[in-house]
Amino acid sequence: MNKVDVIKVLAEDKTFENEIKNKGENDLEIKIKILEKEVDTLKAIINLKEIELTSKDDIIKEVKEDNKKLAKQVEDLKKDAKDMLLYP
Repeated sequence: MNKVDVIKVLAEDKTFENEIKNKGENDLEIKIKILEKEVDTLKAIINLKEIELTSKDDIIKEVKEDNKKLAKQVEDLKKDAKDMLLYP
């Protein structure tokens, strides 16, 4: 699930608004529907946060790999420089 899918889930439930128009505010069914809608919204928010964390984890992995490559290049350059000083 990506961010677009999560946003679509949040936007889809228009039937909820139509159902509460004809009922009283104290109706137990309305309260249940409101709580269900809040649960769905919270689930969608959790999914968005999971997507964000996953993308950040991917970026961190890439950066770590790049750092390892750069560290290897630095070590190779140091070794080459040391070898060059040994043989003038």
